Amino acid sequence: MDNNTTTNDAAEKLDVIKHSLASLIRHAAISRLEKIIDCTAIEVSDLGPDFVPGKILANHLALIQITSNLVRVTFKCHFNTDAAKKLAFRVFGSDKTNTVSEKEVLDFIKEYCNLVAGKVVALFEGAAIDMGIGLPICTRGFYEVFSNYEEMAATSIIHADFWRMRANGSEIFGSALIEIIDENSLECMIGYRIAEESNTEGEIEFL
Repeated sequence: MDNNTTTNDAAEKLDVIKHSLASLIRHAAISRLEKIIDCTAIEVSDLGPDFVPGKILANHLALIQITSNLVRVTFKCHFNTDAAKKLAFRVFGSDKTNTVSEKEVLDFIKEYCNLVAGKVVALFEGAAIDMGIGLPICTRGFYEVFSNYEEMAATSIIHADFWRMRANGSEIFGSALIEIIDENSLECMIGYRIAEESNTEGEIEFL
């Protein structure tokens, strides 16, 4: 086996790991949104070919970190306040979006980030990887311009994923910045399949 073949095989393996990790995080984001707004008709799409990572996607963003000694994940929810109100108002027992305050919207999105992180941790546990969760932070969407999504391979490997979620006549954006620290230990993600959720999981209570 020549060096080119070995290099190509290693690159293909890494691509599979990246795709598996990105798919896991997307699944967590979509499934938790379905649960928190009680909607299974969420339309998910990639951003267009003209999208450039670091572009401002919305007026606000919330982020949370999920970390281990093998991989670090920063999940972000990019949202406009009015759009988020269309997703959040029923959670607060209202029948109108204009009765939801901006503070309630921020609380809603931060709790959503907590739920996504919790689901990510549970999915990694299925691959025998222990993860820890940070606290969610909300800030202005402008700060997205300072993010670095450049694919790198130095002491760690950086990979980014972006997608749009539409529901209830509204849309928000999700993104995941994945930092692979120990590629070899993540080979367990190759062929990893996400189990279907059972109806016994119960309702999510919004805190």
